[in-house]
Amino acid sequence: RKPLDPDQDLASAPTLCRLENAVTRKDLYRMGEVFVDQFLGRYATPPESIVLDLDHSEDPTHGQQELVFCHGYYEHHGYLPLFIFEGLSGQWVLAALRPGQSPTGADNAAILKRVLKRLRAAWPETHILLRGDSAFASPELMALALDAPHLDVLFGLAGNRALSPLARPFLDATRHLHAQRSALARHHCQTPPEATRTYHEIDYAAKTWPAPFRVVLKAEVMALGVI
Repeated sequence: RKPLDPDQDLASAPTLCRLENAVTRKDLYRMGEVFVDQFLGRYATPPESIVLDLDHSEDPTHGQQELVFCHGYYEHHGYLPLFIFEGLSGQWVLAALRPGQSPTGADNAAILKRVLKRLRAAWPETHILLRGDSAFASPELMALALDAPHLDVLFGLAGNRALSPLARPFLDATRHLHAQRSALARHHCQTPPEATRTYHEIDYAAKTWPAPFRVVLKAEVMALGVI
């Protein structure tokens, strides 16, 4: 249509602003409840277990929207919403719009507590596994795992000054094993292995965690280095 047709005027900036600000925090909360209720409605009976995959994703913006920030990792201005999917079925559970800066553990815990409350009201006995990267290994979510029944967490951990020394003996043993395998392959005129991987477990607790948790370590030795 013609944008300047007097009978079909486009919405003015004040009209769009009023529309945007007409949505309250309570409306957003109710919208989130509807999202979770739609997920629950996809099951005829309560499942024995579900996996809640947690991840933040960049939502780029162009302009001066409220609560937009420049995120150093993405090198872009935008929002950083939290997405939750069910890992076994791939079903979408929730998308929570957030400001553009990295969330705190308390931010993530506040959203998850509301989601878990809604899920537990419908499925009190379903086992729930929370799965995410190291950004979710916060004391608030670790405490949530200890306090909530039928709930486990599986979070990635990045190496740090405490974990790396604990992993060093396993890396040294794997490096020795890789050297043995390579020497044996050369002795039999075979191609040396590209990598040697071993898996180990320790009990570890960051200073801010409420208790120790089981940590699985992967020691991998390759021609290009050690992981």
